Amino acid sequence: MNEAMEIATQDMMADEMENNEDDRLHEEATNTDEPIESEGEETALSGFSSSSSNGASHRTSGAGALSVTKALKNGNRTSFGAEVNKNLGYPKSVQLSFTPYEIAIAEELPNNDNYFTVKKHGAKGVIYSASLVKEITERFNLDFSDKVSITFHKVRYVQSGQKTVAIITVHEA
Repeated sequence: MNEAMEIATQDMMADEMENNEDDRLHEEATNTDEPIESEGEETALSGFSSSSSNGASHRTSGAGALSVTKALKNGNRTSFGAEVNKNLGYPKSVQLSFTPYEIAIAEELPNNDNYFTVKKHGAKGVIYSASLVKEITERFNLDFSDKVSITFHKVRYVQSGQKTVAIITVHEA
């Protein structure tokens, strides 16, 4: 056993020495004493072309008021942001009404008998309803061809009786 351990130890030491030599040769090859070219000197950058894509973000800053999501993995859902959920009083169910440009959300709305259960997701409120997502998508002609979620940011609040109503702008009038 001792002899086998000695041979294994010798092999490990040889491998380590070989790896160290490879590292030293790599450092010598990559560490040159040639100076870095400055802007005043000729560079090879004139042969490069710029990127055709840009790093501009398509997202709007700030929290979203309402998001509509069509996703196979996590299901179709409509969610309203933490601020909206707080201003509505963290409701367990809501009603939605529509104009051609806006969506109204409240615990109770006039001339409305349809309620949607709200699930809490952190501070947000989430409605899991494929039929609601379909209705919103069709009413506002939303295009999900290259995305799974569309978020709307503009919201205002009005009072209807004792209840606060969140009115989210989908399209400008």
